[in-house]
Parts: sequence; structure tokens; C-alpha cells
Amino acid sequence: PNTYRFMRHFYPILIGIILIVLSTPLAYAEEPQNAENPQRTMKRSSLFAPAPREYVRPFTWGAEIGASIDLSGTENSTIDIDLFAGYRHAMLKCLGVGVGIHPSFQKDQLFVPIYALCRYNILPQNSLLFVEGRAGYSINKLPHNNTQGGFYGSAGLGINLSMSRRFDTHIILAYSYMNIGAHHYEFKRIPAQDSHMVTIRIGISF
Repeated sequence: PNTYRFMRHFYPILIGIILIVLSTPLAYAEEPQNAENPQRTMKRSSLFAPAPREYVRPFTWGAEIGASIDLSGTENSTIDIDLFAGYRHAMLKCLGVGVGIHPSFQKDQLFVPIYALCRYNILPQNSLLFVEGRAGYSINKLPHNNTQGGFYGSAGLGINLSMSRRFDTHIILAYSYMNIGAHHYEFKRIPAQDSHMVTIRIGISF
């Protein structure tokens, strides 16, 4: 039953990833190569395109979908849906805030992390790769109507799949940490848990 539940939730994620990846070369191809930038220009490259100078808005927002696989034996693997918004400039890809909805695969649990977000391009003239860090607080809805919270953090490496004037797409592989405080489940006291997870996300930003 757990395997069936995992696959039932994983198929929509896989389909979404395939559609976004297939759309990124088309999105780039539609963009003018010599567009003037009324604010500033930035040399950017991606997995599917060279590195022209393109118009970059100072404000960015977007969404991500992915999954976190628990490596600590606490059965807290989740489907991850996140929204974010922030400021960008030069090598700074995004400095802002985000919120997620992360339902658990195997338990009646829901995690809602609220966090500060920073993404930074690794090289000044080639932004194919970037690093990402997150830190914040997770509101945890646990079985038997237990609700509590704890620290949430994540650090990872991202690849820009495509960059255009309309939108950018990316994929991120990260390590995530979440603290779940002590609570009661089926009349038993469950001690505080530390969840260590491998996370993969694919996202779009505007």
C-alpha cells in the first residue's frame, strides 16, 4: 500500500517535470536576441541555450514542485510544492521568502515551511549553475490533530534549464533538514525527531 501511494503521488510530479523540461527550448527560441534592457542587462546561460545578454527584471517570483526522500528512518518523505518571491540583481538570482506545502507520503502529516531564500550564481559570466540556501520555521500538522513546529533548512545546487525574458526554469538537488518536536501518536509519546532528506525540485520563475 505504501508503494502504491508513493507512485500515485509521484506520477503527476514526473509528468510536470517532463512538460517543463520540454517547453524550455521553445521558450528560449521565441525570445529576441538583441532586446534592449531599460533597466540593465546580464549575461546568462542555461542548459539549452548560449549566453546572450538579456533583460532581467529586479523582482522575481515563481513556483516549484518536487519530492523529499527521508534518509533518517522517520518515514517523513514528502511531496513538495513551494511558492517564492524576491529580489534579483547581477549574480544574485533570488533573495526573498518562500512558503511550502509538503504532505507526507505515508502518514497523515502535513508540513508547511516558511523560510528565507537565497540563490546565487556561481560564476559572474556564466550562470548555468547556482547555489541555494533556505532557513526558516516549519508548521507541522501531525496525526491525531497534533500541531507543532520546528526548524527547517535546506542547501543545494541548481542548474538553469532555460532563461528567457518571459520565464526561467531550473532544477535543484538539495539536502533538507526538518525538526519535528515531541508529540503523541496512538496514545504513545513520540520523542523529537530530526529528519534528514534528499530533495529534488523543478521550478519556474517569472
